[in-house]
Amino acid sequence: MRTSSYLLACAAGLILALLGSEPSVVLALVAVILFPLGVALVASGAGDDRRPGSAALGPALLVGAAGSFLVVFLVRLAVAAPDWVDPLSADCGGPSTGAQQLATWFATIAFLLSTLPVLFTLAAVAGRVRRTGVLASMPLSLGLYPVAVALSGVALILASWATSC
Repeated sequence: MRTSSYLLACAAGLILALLGSEPSVVLALVAVILFPLGVALVASGAGDDRRPGSAALGPALLVGAAGSFLVVFLVRLAVAAPDWVDPLSADCGGPSTGAQQLATWFATIAFLLSTLPVLFTLAAVAGRVRRTGVLASMPLSLGLYPVAVALSGVALILASWATSC
């Protein structure tokens, strides 16, 4: 039951991230804040008096929904980034289309790389929810999450600068 609830939370995050033609920036901001909060609660064992190494279901569900949302959001940005090249901005004194393509492809790669820490954390929490198997022994850390957030931010800034006048 715990594992299926966690998977349903992950599915809910995935569905929320896929709604609409454009990803919801407001939900992304909420997920960026709630994801590390949920991981911190899972790591501290808050509200969990069961055996060590297991996760309380509430914080795990928060991590599942927010983390899945973030992964899909980043993948949607990665898919969209190459289309951000704007030849008109090169005509008005902005960077050339070649420089724009370089910036948008950097953004694509950065967004995809930024999913990795979130995916590893989702897997580690899944292991703690399930309590058995290989995933249960994975370390739970937010060590690379700030790097992923910063990398995504730099990618957005660079792509925005390169594709505007």
